[in-house]
Amino acid sequence: MDYLQPASAAQAAHTVRLQIPDKLSFQLVFRQERSQPLEVSPVSGVSFHFIDSLGVGLAQWSALKGLFGLAGALKALAKVQRGRVFYFVADGPQVLHTGWVSSSFCRFYRVEPGDVVIGPIWSAEASRSRGVGAYGTQMAINALLKKGVRVFFIDTANGNVPCLKMIGKCGFGAPVASYLRD
Repeated sequence: MDYLQPASAAQAAHTVRLQIPDKLSFQLVFRQERSQPLEVSPVSGVSFHFIDSLGVGLAQWSALKGLFGLAGALKALAKVQRGRVFYFVADGPQVLHTGWVSSSFCRFYRVEPGDVVIGPIWSAEASRSRGVGAYGTQMAINALLKKGVRVFFIDTANGNVPCLKMIGKCGFGAPVASYLRD
């Protein structure tokens, strides 16, 4: 068969039936490069905590243990010791938002050495619509800028509207890539 024939001249040799799920779930990937800090609107009554070393993690031991339990807190400290960053926003003893940051690595898409990937992130149900997630992520971006980071990635599910809004509030533009979720 000559593949350069006009479509009207080609004859179908096989019929292929393609079924696409109604709710195809995929991740949207966002990237931003910045050198200036974000303007952060304060959230009343909350505190931001940035754990980028074992010493800082030990100082926040009770919060980590309350959030993750003993084994989880030890695992979190081990991750920090290996170079990851953990941040959280709290209202007194209650943790409202958490996030992890990985440097120079993502198992789902390519990042350059020195780039960071923010996530996974989590917000308590009670804190949603208060700006706590945006506040925590903006504060983390600003803390990372002080450490010399300039390129930031974050991703979320295509249907996660609250997270998509939060990502926009953190200076990210349109998605730069997507990938299918399991």
